[in-house]
Amino acid sequence: MQLLANTTSPYVRIARIAMIEKGLNIEPTIVDPWADDARLRRANAATRVPTLITDEGVPLT
Repeated sequence: MQLLANTTSPYVRIARIAMIEKGLNIEPTIVDPWADDARLRRANAATRVPTLITDEGVPLT
């Protein structure tokens, strides 16, 4: 799994806390939602973080 995140989002912090509590060791991939990041746009047309991409390639927002 891959977590697309940025360093200032409180929602990313909440998602990371939940992952830690569940024992998931997923390092976030830092993206910039304000800079039209291509990785984020492919996964989430609204370019919002956090976006979790499953092992099957399905984005969850």
